[in-house]
Amino acid sequence: VPVAHLFENMKDRFIPQKGKGVHATVSYHITGKGGGQWTVTIDDGKFLLSTTVLKNPTVYIVARDSDYHDIVTGKLDGITAVLTGKMTIEGDVQFMSEFRNMFNALK
Repeated sequence: VPVAHLFENMKDRFIPQKGKGVHATVSYHITGKGGGQWTVTIDDGKFLLSTTVLKNPTVYIVARDSDYHDIVTGKLDGITAVLTGKMTIEGDVQFMSEFRNMFNALK
């Protein structure tokens, strides 16, 4: 599954009521052949995906395409990915657990 498809699929997995009252942005820089740049904006229960990286997102994530794919599909734990240098997270790292809970699991 291409990484771009994983991002496009996020809107279908988004749970609007869990995003109520949340105003945040998560920018991703995914390296590698299947990489790219994406920003997910959560605005009071609304989901927006763009193919840019913001200057000051709530959270900024950098990972290789294959590692990000493994994280999203559950083959690689996100904390392990950070501890082993496979993913870097800058900004409000604690927000990521709340962010993850705004989405249904990948099927």
